[in-house]
Amino acid sequence: MAAEPPIPTVAGPPAPIEQRVNWQERLEQDFQARHNQRLRNQGGTHRGQNHGGFVTPQQFMGRQERYAEEERQHVANIRDAQLQRQIDHDQEALQYQAHLDELRQQREQQREMEALQHQAHLAEIQRQQEHEREMEEQQHQAHLAQIQRQREHEREMEALQHQAHLAEIQRQQEHEREMEEQQHQAYLAEAQRLQEYQRAIELLQHQAHLLEVQQQCEQQRQMDYQFITPQQFMRQQERYEEEERQHARHLRDMQLQNDARRQINYGQEALQHQAHITQGQCLQEQQRQIDYDQEASQHQAHATQVQRLQEQQRQIDYDQEASQHQAHVTQVQQLQEQQRQIDYDEEALQHQFDVDLELQIQEEEQLEHIQQAVNNNQALRNIPKGCRPYQEPARSHSLGPMDVECPDCHALHFMSERLTNSSNRNPKFGICCLQGQIQLPPLSEPPHLLHRLLTSSAPHARKFREGIRQYNSAFAFTSVAVDVDRTILNGQGTYSFRIHGSLHHKMGTLHPQNPQRPSYAQLYIYDEHAALATRNSRNSNLNHVIMGELQEMLIAINPFIPLYKQAYQVMHDSPAESQHNLQMTIVLEQGADCHRYNLPTVDEVAAIIPDTGEENVDHNRDIVLRYKHGGIRPISHLHPLYHPLHYVLLFPMGDQGWHRQIETVLPEDGAVRSKFVSQRCYFTFRLHPRPMEPSDLFRGGRLLQQYMVDAWASIEESELHWVRNNQKTIRADLYDGLRDALRHDPDIQLGQRGKCIILPASHPGSARHMYQLFQDSMAIA
Repeated sequence: MAAEPPIPTVAGPPAPIEQRVNWQERLEQDFQARHNQRLRNQGGTHRGQNHGGFVTPQQFMGRQERYAEEERQHVANIRDAQLQRQIDHDQEALQYQAHLDELRQQREQQREMEALQHQAHLAEIQRQQEHEREMEEQQHQAHLAQIQRQREHEREMEALQHQAHLAEIQRQQEHEREMEEQQHQAYLAEAQRLQEYQRAIELLQHQAHLLEVQQQCEQQRQMDYQFITPQQFMRQQERYEEEERQHARHLRDMQLQNDARRQINYGQEALQHQAHITQGQCLQEQQRQIDYDQEASQHQAHATQVQRLQEQQRQIDYDQEASQHQAHVTQVQQLQEQQRQIDYDEEALQHQFDVDLELQIQEEEQLEHIQQAVNNNQALRNIPKGCRPYQEPARSHSLGPMDVECPDCHALHFMSERLTNSSNRNPKFGICCLQGQIQLPPLSEPPHLLHRLLTSSAPHARKFREGIRQYNSAFAFTSVAVDVDRTILNGQGTYSFRIHGSLHHKMGTLHPQNPQRPSYAQLYIYDEHAALATRNSRNSNLNHVIMGELQEMLIAINPFIPLYKQAYQVMHDSPAESQHNLQMTIVLEQGADCHRYNLPTVDEVAAIIPDTGEENVDHNRDIVLRYKHGGIRPISHLHPLYHPLHYVLLFPMGDQGWHRQIETVLPEDGAVRSKFVSQRCYFTFRLHPRPMEPSDLFRGGRLLQQYMVDAWASIEESELHWVRNNQKTIRADLYDGLRDALRHDPDIQLGQRGKCIILPASHPGSARHMYQLFQDSMAIA
């Protein structure tokens, strides 16, 4: 009998799992076909050799040996086939693994090439933008310089015209004064001539009167000489002489009186003339002043009108240039936005392609695992049930969707979180707002750039969220002093942020020391390009394009940046001898709304306080800015700007945090828990999502974890501070603990023990809290 053909053992290319050969079924079918062929061959041989249907013993033994040999050969073929199947399977697995490794390498290379191309493209765009900005800045500076030169020339021309006009007015005034002086001199000469003429007339009249009197006297003498004796004549002569003397005296007196009268009249006339001249001069001066004022007002009105027209023209030109510049900037921004959108779309498509490829690889691996599981299950069927491995059935507990809103503050809850005295139809919650006693204003809507980075699925956005703590630290005003647990931070699995000890925010001076480089708030004082270069050099692993966009965003919307710049400028312009002891305080005045603090206006930003150490500065309410001296100092965790100054990416608009003056809302029944909102209630309210408020705070990822740990540390520090200042109340509650201590150690000094800071049982981790937990566990056991 001829030997049967061997089973082919040449392995072809790896086929998919669903198209691979089931060698067990193939071997069984082959064995059944060979057995049927042997039966048919035996029947034909019997009929051809022995038509009677009998077989001799020798033939039967030979046939049995041949059957045994065929069986052994068939078993050997089966073993060879199984071995070949295992070899083929191993080869296919190796080829498949090599194929997967090759795909992964190609994908990694493609990603690296795309990343390099993207970085080069972004760098090219950034260079173009920088070049365009420089060109626009140069053109703008040149235009401003030209406008300034034109304004200076116009001012010089106006000044020259005004000087010429003033000189002309002064010449006219000098000419008028000379004419008035000449008229005054002529008037004085005419008055003097009139006075001389009047004196001459009066003298002639007086002489004529004397002659007339002498003639009368001579006539009277002659008449008296005719009828008197010599004695009478002598007496009369004496009387005449006496009369002449009296008359002469009278004449002299009259002359003196006339001279005095003339002198008085002359003085009065001179005074009247001088008053007239002075009045005329005053009137002329008033008229000249009125004319000058009218001309000056006309000139000023004309100059103002001309200046206003020029200013209007310059404003029109500036508005046109500004509109053109704004249109150009808008066009450039639109082009950049379109380019960024194209890049984002390409990255999204590439990301989708990578995701699809990863899903395909995962599906293939899952099919392979399924096939392996099927093989393992087939192997387990042959194992007795008592020897099979036991697996604990997985148990799951579901709280349902978190879609139940609080009727007071609209915070989302699970239904199982409702109060026990409420129903499923009318659920009420107390953990979020104490049933309406806490009402806080919603946080500001974040900018579009930050919202896109926090919500987009693009690779650069995912990288941003992975390094959001480093991005926030690069733009923070304050630094964080904390001992971070690196073993948990760098571990596998879900990201965790854990600290040891306390957590503080620290602030340095506005001006760095000479050997130190600027950092934190100091970078906002310097030029934007220099500050960005410093931030990029210190954070070389971050995306520089995102760093530039974040810096522009914060400069545009953050209210603390101009505040720090103004404080620095005021202290920088102060005298050098006072800069050593100079500091400024950011004072937050309480506004009309009791739920928040309002920053003062620009004129009320800060008060300059000499650093003598005697001022009573409330560090819980004020932040002190120092120029050069003072070093790095912590700020109070009770200040409303404690969190906004550090978490600038969570609160880019400067939303203020907790402070002591946030009042609670009085409920209808009047039963209020506290007059003011505590820290724990404030952060509990903030950390509940609400559908009508921005949810970007909860997308902060690792930065949100740090913020929550920071809030917890602040709450714990406040509680420990309260415990330290209220030891008398706590000691009354812990009298049993002191008695227990005395029972265990009779020699203990209770006075010394009472001076220790004792933590109450309500504080987690305290000795009494752990002792109560131990007692509870022992009671349960």
